[in-house]
Amino acid sequence: MISAAEPAVGIVSTSLPAAPPSEVVTAELVRRLSERLRDRHPEMRGLGHTVAAERLNADGSRRWADPAVMLGGGLYRYAAMARENGDLFYGVEQRLPLMGKERAARALATSNAVAAGTRLEARFAELRRDLAVSLFDAAAARMTTDLVAADVRWLETQVRLGRARVASGGDPASMVLRLENELDRRRLDWTNALARRADAEIGVERILGGSGDLTGGYLLPPVAETVPFGPVLVRFAERAEPEVLRREQDVGVASAAVEVTRRSQRPDVAVGVQSYHELATGTAAQGMLTVTMSVPWFNRANYRRDLQRDRARLASVEASVDDARQAVRREVHRLVTQIDTARREAVLMHDVVLPRTRRLLESLEGLWTSGRAELRELMDTRRQRVEAEMSEVRATGEYWVAMSELLLCCGLEDLETVRELLAEGKAGMEGEMKR
Repeated sequence: MISAAEPAVGIVSTSLPAAPPSEVVTAELVRRLSERLRDRHPEMRGLGHTVAAERLNADGSRRWADPAVMLGGGLYRYAAMARENGDLFYGVEQRLPLMGKERAARALATSNAVAAGTRLEARFAELRRDLAVSLFDAAAARMTTDLVAADVRWLETQVRLGRARVASGGDPASMVLRLENELDRRRLDWTNALARRADAEIGVERILGGSGDLTGGYLLPPVAETVPFGPVLVRFAERAEPEVLRREQDVGVASAAVEVTRRSQRPDVAVGVQSYHELATGTAAQGMLTVTMSVPWFNRANYRRDLQRDRARLASVEASVDDARQAVRREVHRLVTQIDTARREAVLMHDVVLPRTRRLLESLEGLWTSGRAELRELMDTRRQRVEAEMSEVRATGEYWVAMSELLLCCGLEDLETVRELLAEGKAGMEGEMKR
């Protein structure tokens, strides 16, 4: 059993790829990479075309309707009637923009263009958040892979030491069996961790448009301070959260649609000029100036229904804005709680559990090497250290993922801006209380 497993020792240490240069995920890194989103991400390109189309639609809104040209002829029983009335007539009629229908249509087109621009920027903010989350996931996956690889190398060292002690007759072969089984399990964990790390890095590439030009790995920054929950943060999030901004622009579009429908029941007024000529001689027989007006009487009930329909849609959009704002308040509280919880766990692991466990592990390693400690106690302590390191990485990743989502809600890019915002809000509230 021992000799069969011996060739496998050192697989991880010899087959580990050279570690690419690592970069800590910071706000500057996210900002630099997010500049590629506008040109490379397919959805951003599609939204950009939509914005261009809506702007062209707004710029192309008609201020005047196209004139109508008339041309016709007449047949008369007597030639004298043709000479007197004319048997060839032509004219032009122009609808006048008197009732504000064209202005309302332009306002609706402009509202659609503004809403499309808001949707573009809101989606860009969401993709920047997704990019930050993917970077933090990739960094956590890389650090987890490194921790597992370090554990594999440690176990390989212990297997070699255990075989030497078994060969010298000092320890039973079951001790090496346990080490080898643990080593094989950790090698499997390392292979799976590599797959998860590759998948996380592919997720980053996907958000960046699948360019495939990113090199190197990422590392998690240490956790920062907590963000206190309060009315200042909530108010700022309500004004800046992308979904709220999108729905507020939808309110503007719905309001413009109501105005278009309201003006559609007004009559259309047009002026026209007509001229009659005798075809045989080309002599002008008579001319006419006309004023025409549509009579929207028979469809008055239908116009009212159309207006009620659009007003109901407007009320629905306004209610959705209120719902989005309430959801933002709940989401901000959840994110602040998650940030605080993850930070406490990461600090506990880093400042208390890991130093204590490392000291005990170093002591046990020395005792086990000299044969004065049991393998079971050494393995249990080593497992506690690895679990604490994994917990710290996981909690740190959760901290920054929640922080990225909070920054998205508030429309901010980095934690420093949040600090300034809270400081300004606190100073403003204290000033109001003094007054």
